Amino acid sequence: MGRGPAGQEAGFAVGTNAKRWRAGHSGVYSFVAGQAKWKSRLNLTMRHTHLRTKLCAALGSVFIAALSIATIVGCKNVEADREAKTEAQILVDKIYTKCGDSHYIWADPNRLSFRELKGDLHISIESSALSDVDHMNGYEWRGVATLRCPAQRDWAGGWWPWHANCGYSFPLSKRNANWMYDPSAFVQQLPINSYNPPKVSCEQLPK
Repeated sequence: MGRGPAGQEAGFAVGTNAKRWRAGHSGVYSFVAGQAKWKSRLNLTMRHTHLRTKLCAALGSVFIAALSIATIVGCKNVEADREAKTEAQILVDKIYTKCGDSHYIWADPNRLSFRELKGDLHISIESSALSDVDHMNGYEWRGVATLRCPAQRDWAGGWWPWHANCGYSFPLSKRNANWMYDPSAFVQQLPINSYNPPKVSCEQLPK
């Protein structure tokens, strides 16, 4: 390059072009570097999103499995309670005699007095939680059946006054696939299907 005004102009032009070249390429490098950094962040975000998706799917599967188990157990309990109520009704029909709109039963072991339950009989069931020992002893269901009626009275040589409401509870259980009636803690369990207690006949009732 020459000296003087021309040389200065030439040097200025070269220096200016160099600066422009560096500036231009600096922008290219900055863009490329920024693009690489953006892609890296995007890939990281996508990996995190993928992991979150898999985690949510796994948690969802666990929740669904737990919900399914709870539903199955709940359905089994409902079915067992329904079966218990059916067995309770069978037991009531074996113990009580229906005459007209009342049900009758012997009021004493010697069958010298009667008890009359007026109106419709209503049966409710309440199950009890089974322990590990219960399962070991073959129990599949244990609970109490409660019998209710609008009114009752007794006869012993004559009719006694009516009493509003009646309620009788008797334990039931299902053991080794057999439904049992538990009269009391001191009496051996009785299979409902073979339990046939003495019943009052309508002809025996006092006029």
